Amino acid sequence: MRYLSLLLLLPVFACANRSSSSDIPRGKVIDTVTCAADATQSYAVYVPAGSGVMPVVYCFDSHGVGAMPVRKYKALADACGFILVGSNNSKNGNDYITGDHIWAALSADTRARLPIDTGRVYACGFSGGAKVASYLAILHPEIKSVILGGAALPDGAQVDNFDFDMTLLTGDGDMNMTDLVGLDRALDVTRTRHRILFFHGVHEWAPDSVMRIAFLGLQRSPTLSSAFRTRVEQDLAGQHFRLAEYDCRAAVSYLGVGWFAEMGAKIAADPAYQAEARHDSLALAREDAAKGVFAERLGNPDKVYWARTIDSLHHAGGAMAQRLTAFLSLEFYMYSTHFLNAGDNDAARYFVDLYTLDDPTNSEGWYLSAVLFKRAGLPDSAAAALKEAQRLGFNDAARVSRDGF
Repeated sequence: MRYLSLLLLLPVFACANRSSSSDIPRGKVIDTVTCAADATQSYAVYVPAGSGVMPVVYCFDSHGVGAMPVRKYKALADACGFILVGSNNSKNGNDYITGDHIWAALSADTRARLPIDTGRVYACGFSGGAKVASYLAILHPEIKSVILGGAALPDGAQVDNFDFDMTLLTGDGDMNMTDLVGLDRALDVTRTRHRILFFHGVHEWAPDSVMRIAFLGLQRSPTLSSAFRTRVEQDLAGQHFRLAEYDCRAAVSYLGVGWFAEMGAKIAADPAYQAEARHDSLALAREDAAKGVFAERLGNPDKVYWARTIDSLHHAGGAMAQRLTAFLSLEFYMYSTHFLNAGDNDAARYFVDLYTLDDPTNSEGWYLSAVLFKRAGLPDSAAAALKEAQRLGFNDAARVSRDGF
């Protein structure tokens, strides 16, 4: 059953069912297509060359850059024959009512313009966009499967017997990895078809090699078996027994019992796997405990403690330290923006300084620092911080103008 307690408060929009026109060229990424019925809504789109109707994957980026996943996975769309659509409006900070309005406009406009196979509609998202994708799948039964990277269910949703298929993607350095592993385990006792795929990386859109598996899974491609065999062989060659067992279970979720079920059982019985599983379990418990300590200490200003902790994490190396560093980066960002928006510049400066100390290559921290320097009447310091933010990739000209630089 599809449910979410807050859904009872939300309107459900019927999707348009008009015949598609041909105003979107095939074989070319279009960064901005404005919805005909709502000029405030737009999307990026890629329709592979060819003829006939095609499955569609709706992509939701956490920053509302629809062209990013569309361009990133264009080659996969060509290989699998999928239309890619990326919302330019869905982003972190929107509430779920706004998300549903975006879906209403996006779904209606794309069904009118694109050669969509309406029986094969999928959603894919990263971070906050993953929560949007799963939220929409809970609400709209036409979405048959979701690919969720860096996050999963929307806030307030409970694990359930979902009607849609779910693929979870996580980097080993992603601060949300433990949450996704926990969700995968929780789904094991439901009827929801699901699996989790790992990659070496941080909180980011999955690399093509992993997204390829997820796309092949959407179409139950005959090449899926060989792709998983390659992953399992690479896992075992690197003595990553836990990853090998996870990949066997993922393959079984797509392909059913057979070679992968037998191999997964064999791996799970290996003492080397069992030793790794015990080590990982203890490590994840330590990680959760560290997050609990960090959350408690955030309410008590102590720059000396945080400077020592951050320095220790930076020098520790390894995936756990990477995840904890990313966890603190997100916490410092949230506290910084909260106090900035509340006008408490002193508290905001404390957390912004910690943000840039913990995550010095993140342009957002330096931009927030520039805003605070400007508020404090220090134009030279503001200019220097803004220059550093731009050097690190900050390019939101509208925001710079809005903040009076």
